[in-house]
Amino acid sequence: MSAPFLNKYTLREVAASDSKSCYVCYKPTVKVLISDNKVDFFYICSSHLKDTSFANAIHPEEYENIVKEKAKLIIKVTDLESEISKLGYNWDFINKIPGLGSKDKDKVEVKESDKKDAKTLQLELSKARTEVEEFTAKLKDFPFKEYNLDQNIYRNRLRGHIQVKANQKRQQELSKPGFFPSAPSSQLS
Repeated sequence: MSAPFLNKYTLREVAASDSKSCYVCYKPTVKVLISDNKVDFFYICSSHLKDTSFANAIHPEEYENIVKEKAKLIIKVTDLESEISKLGYNWDFINKIPGLGSKDKDKVEVKESDKKDAKTLQLELSKARTEVEEFTAKLKDFPFKEYNLDQNIYRNRLRGHIQVKANQKRQQELSKPGFFPSAPSSQLS
Protein backbone atom coordinates (compact mmCIF):
# COMPACT_ATOMS: atom_id res chain seq x y z
CA MET A 1 0.00 0.00 0.00
CA SER A 2 1.46 3.34 -0.98
CA ALA A 3 1.39 6.32 1.33
CA PRO A 4 -1.41 8.82 0.75
CA PHE A 5 1.20 11.63 0.68
CA LEU A 6 4.98 11.83 0.47
CA ASN A 7 7.30 13.32 3.07
CA LYS A 8 7.76 16.57 1.18
CA TYR A 9 6.06 19.70 2.47
CA THR A 10 5.91 23.26 1.16
CA LEU A 11 5.83 26.20 3.54
CA ARG A 12 3.04 28.73 3.00
CA GLU A 13 1.84 31.76 4.93
CA VAL A 14 -1.76 32.71 5.58
CA ALA A 15 -3.25 36.03 6.63
CA ALA A 16 -3.03 36.91 10.32
CA SER A 17 -6.82 36.65 10.58
CA ASP A 18 -6.59 33.00 9.45
CA SER A 19 -3.92 31.98 11.97
CA LYS A 20 -4.44 28.70 13.82
CA SER A 21 -2.68 26.92 16.65
CA CYS A 22 0.73 25.35 16.06
CA TYR A 23 0.83 21.56 15.68
CA VAL A 24 3.53 21.36 18.37
CA CYS A 25 3.07 24.17 20.90
CA TYR A 26 -0.52 25.36 20.18
CA LYS A 27 0.49 29.04 19.90
CA PRO A 28 -1.19 30.95 17.05
CA THR A 29 0.84 30.93 13.85
CA VAL A 30 0.42 31.94 10.22
CA LYS A 31 2.86 29.39 8.75
CA VAL A 32 1.43 26.24 7.19
CA LEU A 33 3.20 23.13 5.90
CA ILE A 34 1.30 21.50 3.03
CA SER A 35 2.15 18.14 1.47
CA ASP A 36 2.91 18.17 -2.26
CA ASN A 37 -0.41 16.58 -3.22
CA LYS A 38 -2.24 18.87 -0.73
CA VAL A 39 -3.73 15.94 1.21
CA ASP A 40 -2.03 16.82 4.50
CA PHE A 41 -1.40 20.23 6.07
CA PHE A 42 -0.78 21.67 9.50
CA TYR A 43 0.17 24.98 11.10
CA ILE A 44 3.67 25.30 12.54
CA CYS A 45 5.83 27.97 14.23
CA SER A 46 9.06 29.15 12.58
CA SER A 47 11.10 28.02 15.57
CA HIS A 48 9.99 24.40 15.11
CA LEU A 49 11.07 24.48 11.48
CA LYS A 50 14.63 25.18 12.63
CA ASP A 51 14.55 22.14 14.93
CA THR A 52 16.21 19.28 13.04
CA SER A 53 14.45 16.69 15.21
CA PHE A 54 11.16 17.98 13.76
CA ALA A 55 11.93 18.88 10.13
CA ASN A 56 14.86 19.33 7.77
CA ALA A 57 14.88 21.98 5.09
CA ILE A 58 15.41 20.87 1.51
CA HIS A 59 18.30 22.96 0.23
CA PRO A 60 17.58 24.58 -3.13
CA GLU A 61 20.26 25.32 -5.72
CA GLU A 62 20.49 28.96 -4.61
CA TYR A 63 21.38 27.86 -1.07
CA GLU A 64 23.98 25.40 -2.37
CA ASN A 65 25.57 28.17 -4.45
CA ILE A 66 25.90 30.35 -1.34
CA VAL A 67 27.53 27.44 0.51
CA LYS A 68 30.00 26.95 -2.36
CA GLU A 69 30.85 30.66 -2.47
CA LYS A 70 31.41 30.68 1.29
CA ALA A 71 33.71 27.65 1.02
CA LYS A 72 35.73 29.40 -1.70
CA LEU A 73 36.04 32.50 0.50
CA ILE A 74 37.18 30.42 3.47
CA ILE A 75 39.90 28.88 1.30
CA LYS A 76 40.87 32.38 0.16
CA VAL A 77 41.08 33.55 3.80
CA THR A 78 43.35 30.65 4.78
CA ASP A 79 45.54 31.25 1.71
CA LEU A 80 45.88 34.94 2.56
CA GLU A 81 46.69 34.14 6.18
CA SER A 82 49.41 31.72 5.09
CA GLU A 83 50.85 34.27 2.65
CA ILE A 84 50.99 36.89 5.39
CA SER A 85 52.64 34.47 7.79
CA LYS A 86 55.20 33.53 5.09
CA LEU A 87 56.26 37.17 4.92
CA GLY A 88 57.04 36.79 8.61
CA TYR A 89 56.18 40.32 9.57
CA ASN A 90 53.40 41.57 11.72
CA TRP A 91 53.69 45.30 11.09
CA ASP A 92 51.32 46.35 13.87
CA PHE A 93 53.25 44.16 16.28
CA ILE A 94 56.64 45.63 15.30
CA ASN A 95 55.35 49.19 15.62
CA LYS A 96 53.91 48.55 19.09
CA ILE A 97 56.96 46.89 20.67
CA PRO A 98 57.85 49.02 23.70
CA GLY A 99 61.46 50.01 24.00
CA LEU A 100 62.20 49.79 20.31
CA GLY A 101 63.57 53.16 19.34
CA SER A 102 63.66 54.50 15.83
CA LYS A 103 67.28 53.28 15.60
CA ASP A 104 66.24 49.76 16.61
CA LYS A 105 63.35 49.66 14.12
CA ASP A 106 65.88 50.25 11.38
CA LYS A 107 67.69 47.06 12.49
CA VAL A 108 64.61 45.05 11.57
CA GLU A 109 65.30 44.42 7.93
CA VAL A 110 62.10 45.05 6.04
CA LYS A 111 61.92 45.68 2.36
CA GLU A 112 59.59 48.45 1.27
CA SER A 113 58.02 46.07 -1.28
CA ASP A 114 57.27 43.60 1.53
CA LYS A 115 55.53 46.35 3.50
CA LYS A 116 53.27 47.15 0.53
CA ASP A 117 52.57 43.46 -0.14
CA ALA A 118 51.73 42.81 3.51
CA LYS A 119 49.40 45.80 3.66
CA THR A 120 47.54 44.80 0.50
CA LEU A 121 47.30 41.24 1.77
CA GLN A 122 45.93 42.49 5.11
CA LEU A 123 43.31 44.56 3.28
CA GLU A 124 42.32 41.59 1.12
CA LEU A 125 42.15 39.41 4.22
CA SER A 126 39.86 41.77 6.10
CA LYS A 127 37.64 42.15 3.03
CA ALA A 128 37.45 38.36 2.60
CA ARG A 129 36.60 37.88 6.30
CA THR A 130 33.72 40.37 6.08
CA GLU A 131 32.44 38.58 2.98
CA VAL A 132 32.55 35.26 4.87
CA GLU A 133 30.51 36.86 7.67
CA GLU A 134 28.00 38.17 5.12
CA PHE A 135 27.60 34.72 3.55
CA THR A 136 27.22 33.18 7.01
CA ALA A 137 24.41 35.64 7.78
CA LYS A 138 22.74 34.85 4.42
CA LEU A 139 22.86 31.13 5.18
CA LYS A 140 21.48 31.64 8.67
CA ASP A 141 18.53 33.70 7.46
CA PHE A 142 17.87 31.79 4.23
CA PRO A 143 14.11 31.48 3.60
CA PHE A 144 13.55 27.77 2.96
CA LYS A 145 10.32 26.80 1.24
CA GLU A 146 10.40 23.00 1.24
CA TYR A 147 10.87 20.60 4.15
CA ASN A 148 11.07 16.91 4.98
CA LEU A 149 9.59 15.92 8.32
CA ASP A 150 11.46 13.75 10.79
CA GLN A 151 10.51 10.10 10.21
CA ASN A 152 8.65 9.81 13.54
CA ILE A 153 6.66 13.00 12.91
CA TYR A 154 5.89 11.84 9.36
CA ARG A 155 4.66 8.44 10.64
CA ASN A 156 2.41 10.23 13.14
CA ARG A 157 0.98 12.38 10.35
CA LEU A 158 0.35 9.26 8.21
CA ARG A 159 -1.21 7.38 11.12
CA GLY A 160 -3.50 10.33 11.91
CA HIS A 161 -4.54 10.65 8.27
CA ILE A 162 -5.32 6.93 8.00
CA GLN A 163 -7.31 7.06 11.27
CA VAL A 164 -9.40 9.99 10.03
CA LYS A 165 -10.17 8.13 6.78
CA ALA A 166 -11.12 4.97 8.73
CA ASN A 167 -13.41 7.00 11.03
CA GLN A 168 -15.10 8.62 8.01
CA LYS A 169 -15.66 5.22 6.41
CA ARG A 170 -17.09 3.82 9.66
CA GLN A 171 -19.48 6.81 9.96
CA GLN A 172 -20.67 6.25 6.39
CA GLU A 173 -21.31 2.58 7.11
CA LEU A 174 -23.18 3.43 10.31
CA SER A 175 -25.46 5.81 8.44
CA LYS A 176 -26.39 3.24 5.74
CA PRO A 177 -29.85 1.77 6.14
CA GLY A 178 -29.76 -1.86 7.12
CA PHE A 179 -26.46 -1.66 8.98
CA PHE A 180 -28.12 -2.29 12.33
CA PRO A 181 -30.49 -5.21 12.60
CA SER A 182 -34.11 -4.25 12.99
CA ALA A 183 -36.39 -5.48 15.71
CA PRO A 184 -38.55 -8.42 14.71
CA SER A 185 -41.87 -7.33 13.27
CA SER A 186 -43.81 -10.50 13.98
CA GLN A 187 -45.74 -10.81 17.20
CA LEU A 188 -44.70 -13.24 19.80
CA SER A 189 -47.37 -15.55 21.06
